[in-house]
Amino acid sequence: MKHTLPPLGFASDALAPFLSDETFAYHHGKHHRGYVDKLNALVASTDLEDLSLTDLVKRSE
Repeated sequence: MKHTLPPLGFASDALAPFLSDETFAYHHGKHHRGYVDKLNALVASTDLEDLSLTDLVKRSE
């Protein structure tokens, strides 16, 4: 199962004025995407590759 970056359930400017649209978009599009990409790279070609995120967490030590 290839994990994907989930879409936001709200507008990226919804946290203004506490967090700018630009800052939020950067964190979601760069940082969060990086975590998802790293997860996919770590489980690629292993017996964990086809597990959901929930099952991965359950099997972690």
